[in-house]
Order: sequence, then structure tokens, then C-alpha cells
Amino acid sequence: MQQLRATSHSDEIDLDEEHGAFALGIALLANRSSAFSAALSLAEPWRLQLAYAAIELQRSRLLCDARALGDAVAMWPVKRVGPIVFGAALPGLRRALGRVGRFPMRSGAYRLLGRALSCAVRRKLVFHAPRISSGLLILLDTLPNEAVSAKVLGWDHGDPNMLCRIACVVREIKKHIADAEIGNSWKSLRQMDDTSTLRDWLHEQTTNAALPVPPWNGAATITPVRTLGELRKLAQEFRNCLWGRRVDFISGVAHVYICRDDGIEALASVYKDELLGWCLSEIKGIGNCAISPESTEYLIRKFSSAGIGSAIGARPYWGP
Repeated sequence: MQQLRATSHSDEIDLDEEHGAFALGIALLANRSSAFSAALSLAEPWRLQLAYAAIELQRSRLLCDARALGDAVAMWPVKRVGPIVFGAALPGLRRALGRVGRFPMRSGAYRLLGRALSCAVRRKLVFHAPRISSGLLILLDTLPNEAVSAKVLGWDHGDPNMLCRIACVVREIKKHIADAEIGNSWKSLRQMDDTSTLRDWLHEQTTNAALPVPPWNGAATITPVRTLGELRKLAQEFRNCLWGRRVDFISGVAHVYICRDDGIEALASVYKDELLGWCLSEIKGIGNCAISPESTEYLIRKFSSAGIGSAIGARPYWGP
């Protein structure tokens, strides 16, 4: 039974879990408002959904003046009552509510519906969906506008595990991809026909993601780290916590160079000082071991010739 509920493609789960939460509100409106009570059995689906939305979004009105709220929901045109329920005039509200069905959506979905109708990109998809469900609204609210396309209408909105995976992917992309590159990731995501390859897609995005342009393009034996995949690989090879500092590299306030010269194998870190500009902050070998003083001086001269001064010892950067 649990497996069936977790993988159901329909929204019957909404009925199972949420209808009871709205029943008391419906009963209160019917008890206090004769107009609502009379209209309830004959109400069109859109007006019934409007009542559910009012119960969720206007709880203080429901408790303080259920009669006035019930009269408005039962008799007023949607252009007049919609702003009272949702807090703003929403384009296509009646059309959207009519495509939900007669049963209530999950708690929170009506607020998401209001947000979706307030955004032209999401509103277009809401109107193109075969049926509006709470799962679809959660998905649209999770995805950034750049990742939204008609293809998401074919994703399994009834699978709560998929919704969790999408939320995780969006969070990881925002954390690992630089602002200059993140648009390409969203464009790629919006092209997916389904979410079966989501894990592989995320790995590919974070591996190939380009880091911001370094302050120096390096030399034959000193090269900047240019992708997240390379950064991860070097952190493993040199056995340090470089990967734990990836936020600095993604944001562009720091960069790392791999130095492989005759007898030298080290990573050099540079950071952008507010007053001094780009500075060399650390040169470490494998396992964060120090390299020879002669090699350190040699690398300092190389970076200095490129306009990057040394601040080694002035600021701790990598932990042991």
C-alpha cells in the first residue's frame, strides 16, 4: 500500500490526505452562510476550488466572519472574489480552478497556484497542462524560470520522490555552478523528457561546469584549474580539503593553480584582496605538506611576474 501511494500517477493521494482537512471549513461556511449552503451541491468545480482556496488562504476571515466569506465565494464573480481569496487579481483564475477537479489539492498548493498564475512563464504551462495538480504546482515552484518548459508537463508529478530529487538538483546546481554558467544548466534541464537520468545529468553538469576566468592564464608548467571536475580530482590527488572551499572558487573570489615543474608538484592558491587585488596565499604539496623553500621562492617569482603578489603566511587558507 505504501509503495502504491508513493508511486501513484494520480492525485487520489490528495483526496486521501487533504480532503478531511478542508471538510471542517466547508461545514463552517455552509453553517454560517445560507447562500453557500444552497449553492454547495450544485457548485461548478471552479467555485468549489475557490472555496477550498478561501479555507486555506483566508483562515482569519473564515474564523471571524464565515458568513461574509461564504456569501462572497458562493455568489460573487471571480473577478471580485478572486483578489479577496488570493490577495491579488490573477489572470485566468477561473479557468485554472476549473481544471483542478472537484477534490481539494494538498495544503499549500493554492498558494502555489497563486504564484504560478502571477508569473507569465508558469501561467502558460498551467493552462497547457492536461490537469492541474498539487504535484505540478510544487514542481513549477521549485524550478527556476529558465528551467521551465512544456517538457515538464510529461514528468511524473504524482511521484513525491521525483519532486524531492528535483528540489535536490536545483539546490546542488545553485551551490556548485557559477552565475555565469548556471543559465546553460537550466537550459539543459528544460530539455529533459523525463527524470530517469537526473542523477547522471547532475554529475555531468557539476563535472563540466566552468569556473570563473582566472586572473592569470598561467604558463607551461603552471596552469589554472578551470572546471569543478578538475578541482574535485586535484583535491583527491593532493589529499586536501580543497573541495570544501569550492564556494570560493565558484564565486570567483579565489582560484587554484596546479604547478608541475622539474622537482615541483604543488597547488598554489590565490585570492582577491579588497585593497591589494589578487594575492598568492598558499603553496602546498601532496597532503598539505610544505615544498622546499627554493621551490616556493621560484613559484612566488613566477606569480609576481604575472602581477600577483605574495601574501603567504598572512592568511590561512586550507586546513590540514
